[in-house]
Amino acid sequence: MLGLMNRTYTTQEYRTLVDRIRSLRSDIVLSTDIICGFCDESDADFTETYQLVEESRFHSAFIFKYSERKNTIAARKFSDNVSEPVKTERVTRLFDLQRNISYERNREYIKTTVPILVEGDAKRSSAQGMGKTDGNITVIWDKHAISSQPGDMISLAIYDASSTTLYAEPPPAH
Repeated sequence: MLGLMNRTYTTQEYRTLVDRIRSLRSDIVLSTDIICGFCDESDADFTETYQLVEESRFHSAFIFKYSERKNTIAARKFSDNVSEPVKTERVTRLFDLQRNISYERNREYIKTTVPILVEGDAKRSSAQGMGKTDGNITVIWDKHAISSQPGDMISLAIYDASSTTLYAEPPPAH
């Protein structure tokens, strides 16, 4: 599949790269992009992708259905022959797998203190602040408990996590 998609690496080379990165920085946050249902993708091809995601345990993944784009090499050379229901089922399966992995990975931050770049108010409540870790994980906290402005770097203690968000409070005083 990677060859058909004009990628210049193999699945094994990708696995080796992920392993090497993690051997150098075990705390690195990795994400990936995945396209399901590219032309001629078989059940076996999808299973290989699923297994790669299981093994790699990315912190996050952007998962999309393949859709033919006019004037691309793929549109000129290949038939978009994977049905929409199959594409949808594959995306759903991968999304569910990644959501569970992201939840587990984010829960690893509980009871740790992390540096956060303050972005501003949380999307759902102006009473909450929002920022990002250096791994681009969203962090939410009570603005009344922590004084900060967009652009500030602050350290917060993580007390809870979802698959997409870390929840923080001021670190304990020493």
